[in-house]
Amino acid sequence: MMKNHLVISEYPPNTRPQKWHFPMRNRIIAGISKGTLVVEAKESSGSLITANYAVHEGREVFAVPGHILNSYSVGTMNLFSREQS
Repeated sequence: MMKNHLVISEYPPNTRPQKWHFPMRNRIIAGISKGTLVVEAKESSGSLITANYAVHEGREVFAVPGHILNSYSVGTMNLFSREQS
């Protein structure tokens, strides 16, 4: 991995992943990306955390609306509806 990929972390090497690390990781992803595309997101999800960070960093956020009865579309639809209002 060291030859062909990049690893960015705020934690020292060999730090085991913890659930609470992921929002901070999403902040880094949003910060180094030109835009964020959210395809599926529950009402409360890491995708929405990333989208929120992206907006605060002045990045574009794109949402693909899904079926209105699918629980994995609720968060995405909320992003889409916020943009329309």
